Amino acid sequence: MAAAIGGVAALLTAIWSLPLVARIGYTTDMGWTKLCKTAEAHKSVRDCIAGNLLPHDLRWALVLAIVGVFTGVAFARRANTGLFALALILAAAFVFTPEARLWNARLLPFYYLVVILLAAAGLADVAGAVSRMVLAAAAAVSRFRAWLRPGPEPAEGEELPAVDPLVEGAVDPPVEGDAVQAEAPPPLPDLPPVTSDTAVTSDTARRWLVPDLATFATKALVVLLALGAGVWYTYDTRGFIPGWIRWNYSGYEAKPAYPEFREVIQTMAKLPAGRALWEPSSDIDKYGTTLALELLPHFTNGRIGSMEGLYFESAATTPYHFMMVSALAKQPSNPVQDLHYRTLADFDFGVRQMRLMGVRYYMAQSDEAKRAADANPDLHLVAETGSPSVKPQVARWRIYEVLDSPLVEGLRNEPVVLEGVSTHGWLGPSSAWFDDPNALDRLLAAGGPESWARAKPEAAKDLPRTSLPQVEVTGIASGDDWIRFHVSRPGVPVLVKTSFFPNWMADGANGPWRVSPNLMVVVPTKSDVSLHYGRTAVDWAGILGTLLGVAGIVFLSRWHPGPLPARREEIEQPVDSAAAPPEPGSPEEEPAPALTT
Repeated sequence: MAAAIGGVAALLTAIWSLPLVARIGYTTDMGWTKLCKTAEAHKSVRDCIAGNLLPHDLRWALVLAIVGVFTGVAFARRANTGLFALALILAAAFVFTPEARLWNARLLPFYYLVVILLAAAGLADVAGAVSRMVLAAAAAVSRFRAWLRPGPEPAEGEELPAVDPLVEGAVDPPVEGDAVQAEAPPPLPDLPPVTSDTAVTSDTARRWLVPDLATFATKALVVLLALGAGVWYTYDTRGFIPGWIRWNYSGYEAKPAYPEFREVIQTMAKLPAGRALWEPSSDIDKYGTTLALELLPHFTNGRIGSMEGLYFESAATTPYHFMMVSALAKQPSNPVQDLHYRTLADFDFGVRQMRLMGVRYYMAQSDEAKRAADANPDLHLVAETGSPSVKPQVARWRIYEVLDSPLVEGLRNEPVVLEGVSTHGWLGPSSAWFDDPNALDRLLAAGGPESWARAKPEAAKDLPRTSLPQVEVTGIASGDDWIRFHVSRPGVPVLVKTSFFPNWMADGANGPWRVSPNLMVVVPTKSDVSLHYGRTAVDWAGILGTLLGVAGIVFLSRWHPGPLPARREEIEQPVDSAAAPPEPGSPEEEPAPALTT
């Protein structure tokens, strides 16, 4: 049963999980440093593991989770056993997961959630057991009080009338000497045996339903009170959490720097459409978050794109973006590990990289970056924020237009196809190329026509350059998932400055092929070329898998496997004599006699 459910669940997710696994090489490894690395001192590793898996402010949940383990064994709770096993798996994964794309710190929230669920289950078991004990004691007291007050006894010589319990309104027995004897009524129909499916009387319902409701209410109340107290204790222990939550969820409008943030957005919204790269700094947090300007596309209705956005932890273009920003910012974050980052001293090279990436606007906030931008001939000041009524808390931003930075342009030199480089190994040679000022005029490609030169990464830069004829690209238009343009000379390779992914398809051109750093190149076969984001065989296979998963749900809904083994409390539960069926041959089983008058 579990295997069937797991298989159906896997099929249901195939629409996204299958392409994810097949295309994982086109994502970015941010290189986050693993928590509690084994390379540290042994004592530090133990302290780190204990501090993350047994945090001080969640030890109340860990104690209750241990209770849940014991109650799961005592009451044969499969849910408790499953939660305990899952907690052990997540804890082991946190400790032993190697330093790779999956950062082990991301497993901790799931581990904490499972521990809290197990704590709630254990607390509910204890509360239910106590509730049943109280109800049993109350029932025993009730029976004892009834035994102390017996019912009335008949007077001397008096007999209590006998009434058949199956017949209501039974008449007196026939009087001796009556001449008329009434016709006997038809016999009563056979009564069905008393089973669990038979409708119970109101008295039986009271005996079973009321205790169950009381036990459930007790469990719910105890769990809510305990978890509420635990949450309060955690908040009180980690004093920054309430303030952090208020800051994050109070909204941009509630921040003191909101007038400035609004002015920045309004200024950018007045400019022609294009991509913007903004100089990062910790001061931007005054807008509400250091990533507030990632919302440029949202607040400008898609008019202005942000080079840094929602998917920067997955897009394969991410490493090159941060390499580029390092030369254009006073305080770059440099988050991707194992890359070479530059400084503002290399500002002019950063501008060359922006032109390669199709950036149209550069937004500077620091005085150092503004001076460097003013001195660069490839940047043109187009706007500046700030007004007498708005006091800047971050900066008076200067917005520069990057000259000669179209979305699509012809190539000066023919690309070189790299040999022996897999999808997963693309970052190494491509990042080295992107960091070389003498290499940017000739792209490295992952594939291409047979006429293009081919070489190993270490030999590619030494190959002689093959110049290409000049081509004019006009009529450039783009949307979320399409690009169109017109070329003056088909047959000449054209660079499309959009992140490559296998789902891009070209009409009127051969390709696209992946080129450094992570862009696309096509060879037009017609004057009008269009690219669109479509579905590949991997995507169709994922869709088919999900459809099979939906069919699997229908199958599971109609599948009736054998009954599970009875739980221990069901086996040990005493039989209620009032509701049990009569024993064969007992007086209760004999049919009622016909009545006469």
